[in-house]
Amino acid sequence: LGSRCQVRIRRTGAGAPTPGDMVFVLPCLSFMAATAAVAAGVVRVPLKRVGRVGAVGTLRGKASGDISLSNMDDNFYIAELELGTPGQRIRAVFTTYVADTWFPAKPALVEDTKHYWYIPHTSTTHRPINRHFSDAVGVKGSMCEDTVSIGDLRVASFPFAVVTEAFDGYESYGDKYDGIIGLGFGHNGQDMPQLVELLRQAGQIDEPSFAFYLGRMNQESELALGGAAPEHFDGKFHFVKRRRAEAWQVHMEGVWVGDEYCFTDVDSAYINPFTSFLHGPDHQIKRFARHWQATEDSDGWFEFPCDTEGPPLHFRIDGRDYTLTKSDLLVKWRDQPTCYLAIDAVSTGTWTLAAPFLRKFYVLFDGLQKRVGIAVAKPTSDNSV
Repeated sequence: LGSRCQVRIRRTGAGAPTPGDMVFVLPCLSFMAATAAVAAGVVRVPLKRVGRVGAVGTLRGKASGDISLSNMDDNFYIAELELGTPGQRIRAVFTTYVADTWFPAKPALVEDTKHYWYIPHTSTTHRPINRHFSDAVGVKGSMCEDTVSIGDLRVASFPFAVVTEAFDGYESYGDKYDGIIGLGFGHNGQDMPQLVELLRQAGQIDEPSFAFYLGRMNQESELALGGAAPEHFDGKFHFVKRRRAEAWQVHMEGVWVGDEYCFTDVDSAYINPFTSFLHGPDHQIKRFARHWQATEDSDGWFEFPCDTEGPPLHFRIDGRDYTLTKSDLLVKWRDQPTCYLAIDAVSTGTWTLAAPFLRKFYVLFDGLQKRVGIAVAKPTSDNSV
């Protein structure tokens, strides 16, 4: 599947996920036109400890640059990078929903002391762009260009948004991530995620594709750029064409709840690693939760006794069933007797196959062929949360 850069992820942080952990539609790392030669050999970027920490991993490819990521209590999978000259530390998460990239400027939340900030005037390579930035969840700022360094990869004139107004509750994520990197599709006919396409143009990967391998707490995780990592999946990929050219969305024939009944009124699903919980239509999620004796609390969590046995979920995609069972759907925090379902009811009328799905199945996002490949992920050694 071509040469690749791999990013191993691991998990840190002690906070529990919330229903709000999901759809902050955002970013893209539009960058990659490498301007500095990368030294041969493997260069390791130390992983800084943030709360509880899992296994360290790396990113490897033609450029021999290694990038560490962190798994934040199964909430977020983050990478550390540097912006500007001299470099300013920033933590970023990945989303496949959209193709924008933004990072916070110091004035965004002056009372917020947990986030890392990008301070433009301290960078000698910063260049403002006369264009406003805003998105659907209230993030606002302006565009600029600056140098971006990830591991030993260095990119000049990388365009991104400097955010001065963040979404409600942004400060609560200060111990988890700062900005967002989009691996989705942009406007104006952009039919390829800019990050992987620009990496390909720069000769650092062979194919504009990427794949996620997500572990749980204390387990390695990985983002592979430029192809797939064969050691992380069994068998062959089942390839499914994207339903829409501008989205990582696939056709879905139905959702089965055990052997009892099937929902066929939703015919597509997005695949996105940024979302902590599966998202599904309100009526479907609530009916499924009843089979687990789960009740919805004031925060939108579906709570149930941990010893309850309920039916699995089967997602039929292009004629094949992809099944999530109790071990995939259960969220248990420390020694509490109560558990939660890793699902969230939304009003959008569609499904998002998020982190719980990507921990069970290895997914290749193939930009060149406009398709998604799904295979069974090889099991990791520890399933605890």
